[in-house]
Amino acid sequence: MLRLCFSLVAATVLFCGCAPTGNKYYPVGNSTPRISSLGFYILPPPGGDWYEKHLDNSLYYFKRTRGTSYALTTKATELIFSKSDNHRQQMLTYFQAQEHLLDSQKRFRNRSSSCRFITLAASSCLQYQFRYDDYGNEKKGPHPYVEVFKKGMICRHPQTSGVGIDLNYKEQSFPQMESASYRYEGEQFISNLNFFVPPAY
Repeated sequence: MLRLCFSLVAATVLFCGCAPTGNKYYPVGNSTPRISSLGFYILPPPGGDWYEKHLDNSLYYFKRTRGTSYALTTKATELIFSKSDNHRQQMLTYFQAQEHLLDSQKRFRNRSSSCRFITLAASSCLQYQFRYDDYGNEKKGPHPYVEVFKKGMICRHPQTSGVGIDLNYKEQSFPQMESASYRYEGEQFISNLNFFVPPAY
């Protein structure tokens, strides 16, 4: 179970529907919505060669690409806010906790990050991104580090404000090596968020 500090806790209500469960990836067999009983649904990333797994409160996707110089993954994690009404501050603190995690490990260097609040379908969202060099990545091979770009957004549900979701994608590549980029598929993944009012509410 993913544990989140700073006034956020991981949801115990899981995504349900078509995503396989367990710590093993399976080919994405269809593009039907993946539905969360907290009131969200998302679509798998577009394009081919995607694999998915559902573990605890998160959906994970990775794209199988030719060669080893580029990797793309996406992730959706259900969140529950504390009883405080200051959800914007809680989302900001969640983002800052990710910054602190990167800064606390020597393998991650040259970090830059940014965030801004946006409105999506009447929902308050925090859009964020990170860039950093990962010197401890076991797949870096002869390269000194792996370049990482991560972009995502944290949104609270517009009707049931005590719950939220974190959607993001992460690109990894070797320095000074040109490779095909599928970033647009990651962008499409995080833009396909939709909301509904779950029966419990």
